[in-house]
Amino acid sequence: MKPPQKRSSYSWFGHGHWARVLGGALPARRRNAGDPLATVPKPVQTLALIQRHEALRARGRPPFSVIVVDVGDSSPGQPSPLRLLQAFQGRARLGDEIGWIAANRIALILPLTDRDGARCFAEQICGQLLSGDGPPRFEIFTE
Repeated sequence: MKPPQKRSSYSWFGHGHWARVLGGALPARRRNAGDPLATVPKPVQTLALIQRHEALRARGRPPFSVIVVDVGDSSPGQPSPLRLLQAFQGRARLGDEIGWIAANRIALILPLTDRDGARCFAEQICGQLLSGDGPPRFEIFTE
């Protein structure tokens, strides 16, 4: 039996990266039961989803990507989190997941997706969310 592999210290999924990305609790309005955004996993649950995909990747599964979209503070000119959720649901494949990663950031988890595929997906989604200031900012992480 092979000994378990050590996690690399440079993994962007390590505690250092997510300690920086995670931050702030969700505003109370997003926790209301009648709100469609209430079904979106909270940051702790989203981190668990990402760690599950990282563990699968460590066992030889194909790469996956995470797109972190900055939805701002719901002020004029910022994309609405609800619009992002609707755009994602319209383009998501079976197995793609979405979750809060911080107060104003939503993570789109795309299994079996390399960086180029994630960039194409992010540009399509963010193109649907054009606001007065242009498309929302996003970061792509691929493992």
